[in-house]
Amino acid sequence: MKVPLDYENTDAGSIDMVVSRTRSTNPPARRGVLIVNQGGPAPHANDTFEIFPRSLTDAYDIISFDQRGFGRSAPVRCQVPASRDTLIPWPQPGGFAEDVSVAKQIARNCVEQGGPVIAHMGTAYVARDMEVLRKALGESKISYLGMSYGSYLGTAYASLFPEHTDRVLLVSVSSPDRMWRGHWQRSLGEGFALRFPDFARHVGQPVDEVYPRLVTLTKQLDRAPLQTPRGVLDGNVLRAAIYAAMYNDGQLPMLASLAHAVAAGDAATAGDMALQLGAWRPTDRAAAMLGVSCSDGDWPRSMSVYQREVHADAVRYPLFAGAGSNVWPCAFWPYPVDERVRANPRGPQNILIINNVRDPSTPLANAQELRAAFGDRARLVTVEQGGHNAYLYSPNVCANDAGTAFLLGATAHDKNCVEIDNGTTGAAGVGDRQGRVVDGHHAGPW
Repeated sequence: MKVPLDYENTDAGSIDMVVSRTRSTNPPARRGVLIVNQGGPAPHANDTFEIFPRSLTDAYDIISFDQRGFGRSAPVRCQVPASRDTLIPWPQPGGFAEDVSVAKQIARNCVEQGGPVIAHMGTAYVARDMEVLRKALGESKISYLGMSYGSYLGTAYASLFPEHTDRVLLVSVSSPDRMWRGHWQRSLGEGFALRFPDFARHVGQPVDEVYPRLVTLTKQLDRAPLQTPRGVLDGNVLRAAIYAAMYNDGQLPMLASLAHAVAAGDAATAGDMALQLGAWRPTDRAAAMLGVSCSDGDWPRSMSVYQREVHADAVRYPLFAGAGSNVWPCAFWPYPVDERVRANPRGPQNILIINNVRDPSTPLANAQELRAAFGDRARLVTVEQGGHNAYLYSPNVCANDAGTAFLLGATAHDKNCVEIDNGTTGAAGVGDRQGRVVDGHHAGPW
């Protein structure tokens, strides 16, 4: 599908956007189209939906796409140092001065190598692409399911084009007022603080004992990285692994094993656990993700702002050494900020928000803010569990049923979901995102 490169200057030409469509498995029961974005930002045209209940695949043609700059939709690339191949600006060994130098170099590389698309990748652009897609599909209205970052895209579309929305389900949400810089400040701060007791319960130790031990291990690895068969495990690799483990209860045993192995100097086990948690997972999407995040909001240009907030965050949340407030390449981004979309309370009452109470990545406060901003248009389902992704990838029957019923046309209500389908709220033995059961050993004190 062709979409304009620049919606404010249609003479700038067009780009290709790759779209996939899985048609309804029961055409007589078809309700319409459901556009799905499972987060990221990331390419989604190749997504599969085996986890969707049959009632949804009967009711909808399932639509997904590679958003501009990703996958096969005019992809952008620029050189990013291996130590900064994710958006989280983990502290560099040389301190804040090196953080600034690395961020400035990444911005320079992206400007030189990214091409014209990288200047037009904000979420408002992608929402406009979705409107072109709606017209191409010949639908007067679309339904939408957005998870994590996809929730912000859904917020943008429902705010810009409310008259063309049917059902809008936003899961594990990002608040428009907290996108990107505010998001990481919150997720590496209060979100993690709410989630961490789940890990402490898993290892059977008090929070005020477990947390300082992990801080000690990260600082130990800052000074003397562990050489493992899988790669060099330094403090930032451990920080990344800790953060990743909190996304799913099934990964908590691996984190316990990793911490135990680091403390014991067991390089082989530590390397295996860090690898399984994705701490070294390479990504070629960092440049494209910067194209979105740097276009979505105003970033301070004063380095003193970042330095002051990094110091304050490092004191409040020492496990992540101030990364939540650290300087991004966006501080040196030369392109103008795209339209910053606020939640629009004027429109149909057709939005449901679902969020875990102890989500480290998209804390519940985001969902509460978004619910308030949408006013009577939205309802909120809170889920009494930890981890990221509160619908379909969650074991909570109440939340899953609420989301599916809403997409099938049921009236949404504010509610709280507590029951879990396997009868346990403990961490051990809970399946991860792929449905596997992760078997880790009790680490004991480390």
